[in-house]
Amino acid sequence: GPRMSDTCDVERLRAMLAEDPELIETAGPAALAKALTKKGSLPAVEFLIRRGVPRLTLNPLEHNELSEAAYGDNIDGLRMVFDAGFADASDIQHRWAHSGWPAHVGLLFWARREAEMTELLLDHGADRILEVPDRGGLTPLQHIVYEWDGRWGRWEGNFPAGRLYLERGAYYDVFSACGFDDVERVRELIEEDSSCVNARHANGSAPLHWAARQSSYACAELLLNSGAEVDPVYPSLGFTPFHWAVNSELIHLLLDHGANINAQDKKGRTKLHHATSINSRDQAEDLMALGADVTLRNAKGK
Repeated sequence: GPRMSDTCDVERLRAMLAEDPELIETAGPAALAKALTKKGSLPAVEFLIRRGVPRLTLNPLEHNELSEAAYGDNIDGLRMVFDAGFADASDIQHRWAHSGWPAHVGLLFWARREAEMTELLLDHGADRILEVPDRGGLTPLQHIVYEWDGRWGRWEGNFPAGRLYLERGAYYDVFSACGFDDVERVRELIEEDSSCVNARHANGSAPLHWAARQSSYACAELLLNSGAEVDPVYPSLGFTPFHWAVNSELIHLLLDHGANINAQDKKGRTKLHHATSINSRDQAEDLMALGADVTLRNAKGK
């Protein structure tokens, strides 16, 4: 029999339902889910809901059509589905979307670059999962500041969404504050507990790693002046904060506090190896001028 394959062609949907009205029950739920994956599909979503589609067919425990709608910024389609009561934004997807992406995340993860979409999700249940960490221990707020650019370090594209999390009551931890370079919040946390400068995240990183990743000079300086260890090792990669530092002022700050310019990660790579691997000639030349050992070889002998 006919199938609802062209889920965004409203006239085609209308004709199919005229031929077989039971399709709204049998194929409608899957068609609604498929339509959500396409930005600009509001007419099809609206048509299916108006025609009485009984539910939305998807697996809430894995990466699904709601995830794709959030990632694709299909805000109108998602709003209509939420308002119809077919779903909310509080589910946690337990499985990896694919290798390289975290497991145990909610829709907020997929919407983190879009503030308007983030606000919609928070209005429809995502505020209940603001403190739920992924399998690696990162909370939604920490995901906001965890992205990193190998050449420029600081990347603020997610920050507006993170500020919305904070407005909705997300706990403002020392790792996130270092990522935002919010020196006043870090100072407040140090006053509450001075040992937080050497706290370890569930993934083994220290606050100084987070400051270095986002080129947060002010927070890095405060941490170091408050007793932070300068060369803590991030266990899974073997990185010290110096490996992640790309800002010249931050590199000098770390070295002034005794950072090992030749620290090697688990693959035997120094900061100089990292600079050359991304063809950052200026960074490599600066490191050599500062005394980086050009004779050290990585695990592959390079």
